[in-house]
Amino acid sequence: MENSNSGDGLTWEQPPPPASDHRTKWSLVAEQLRARPGEWAIVAVRKDTGLAASMANNLRKGRYGGVTEGEFESASRKIGDECRVYLRYIGQSEVQS
Repeated sequence: MENSNSGDGLTWEQPPPPASDHRTKWSLVAEQLRARPGEWAIVAVRKDTGLAASMANNLRKGRYGGVTEGEFESASRKIGDECRVYLRYIGQSEVQS
């Protein structure tokens, strides 16, 4: 594929074909957690407590591909200089919307 620069700061190019494995990092994490229901895993480490808390909240709400709202429980904890994000599979919710 050929790309071209129009002189206005944009480079015009067709995107490459998608990778053969379309699963995201989070769908792979969710798959591993489903294999070990009820067990907590550290899924991310952040330097900032706000970022860790936000990630844990977004995971709980199912805002990451493969992690379904109501099937996972999340938490964040500050341990020393790092903030850990924990996630565990708790199964499908009894209440379906």
